[in-house]
Amino acid sequence: MWTRFCAEWNQTLARRPQTVLASLLAAQSASWLGLCGAFSSLQSVIPIASPELAVGWAAARLTRKLRQPANVALAAGLVRVAPSLSAMHVSPLLSPTGGDKSVNTHFEHMRKYLTEHPSLSSSQRELIGSGISRAVSFGNWAQGPIDKYGLALYLSGKGTFLATMIFASLGASRGLDVGVLLSSWGLASDFQSDVGYMAAGAGCNVLLTPLHFLAAVHGTQAIEAYVLESTKASHGDKSEGSNGSGKEGEDEKMLQSITLSLLLFAMFVSLGAMRQLTKSASKPDETAQPDM
Repeated sequence: MWTRFCAEWNQTLARRPQTVLASLLAAQSASWLGLCGAFSSLQSVIPIASPELAVGWAAARLTRKLRQPANVALAAGLVRVAPSLSAMHVSPLLSPTGGDKSVNTHFEHMRKYLTEHPSLSSSQRELIGSGISRAVSFGNWAQGPIDKYGLALYLSGKGTFLATMIFASLGASRGLDVGVLLSSWGLASDFQSDVGYMAAGAGCNVLLTPLHFLAAVHGTQAIEAYVLESTKASHGDKSEGSNGSGKEGEDEKMLQSITLSLLLFAMFVSLGAMRQLTKSASKPDETAQPDM
């Protein structure tokens, strides 16, 4: 089952890397938003969101760079224990161009233009050509280690994030009234609750990582099928000798539009969360006792 999914993922990622990335980000944002809403509704029944959890979430985010050595060590261990993780390729997601074929084509045209420009001397053209060749060779070489350790490194990062969040939350709850401390800093109880919901959602969202990957690959395939059916329907009344390149161009434009919409959705979720925190932080704390 894992081998079959990896093959399906690799084929879809090689074909539509940007759409897969957009679908992955949209799936993560949608599940996080749903979890935040669920915890907010169930807070009176299951008080999972707390100021201590918010402190743990902040600590996990602030120490992301500091955990990189541990992530690398864990990734190497994961690959040794489970070599099948290397079967799932992620290098197009981590490349600077995001696997965009048009960017690679423009880069190739630029390389050809620079190495054949008449105003440059032969030594300059040779120097530029060798530099570009070395850069391309390094990129091709780096793709192997990225594909081998990329997924393991991603999972290790998620694991250390969750562990840091849990232990920091437990540490903050020992002998420290975080709610009173945050209130003394002028942070309203609504702000503390909102951050607690978001922290709980972020922690539980880590556990949904397999579903995010499933949604990314199957969502991309569904988008491709929808675009294909839409263009077929729009060209159904045209003659069989119609221009095929025009139809392909329409397919690409529609696919790019949907991909952009998914990215905008993920961005708006983040902006909406920031706006909510700003709003709750500026709201007066009704639970605070007035000065006598």
